[in-house]
Amino acid sequence: MKVLVLNSGSSSLKFQLFTLDSLDNDKCQLLASGLIEQIGETQSSSQIEFRNEQQLLENVKQTSIISDHQQALELMTKECARNNFLKQPSLNNEISPLN
Repeated sequence: MKVLVLNSGSSSLKFQLFTLDSLDNDKCQLLASGLIEQIGETQSSSQIEFRNEQQLLENVKQTSIISDHQQALELMTKECARNNFLKQPSLNNEISPLN
């Protein structure tokens, strides 16, 4: 199971993507984390890190125009899919909300 933790501000999106064996087990592994800033501004920046165990695999930094939080989520899921942490660039099939 994958667990996505989001922290959404007025012009930023922070996230962490974990893999979890089961809800009864506290053992989880950080797969990816990132920060997308200046959403809605003329120049947005993003930094996303991908990990395997405790080792950093890739650090993606880029600047672009991200007009809203939906585009920020699309960037996040696209990058996670490109690094094979999500099967497709969509949250619909792999991430379920927890209460």
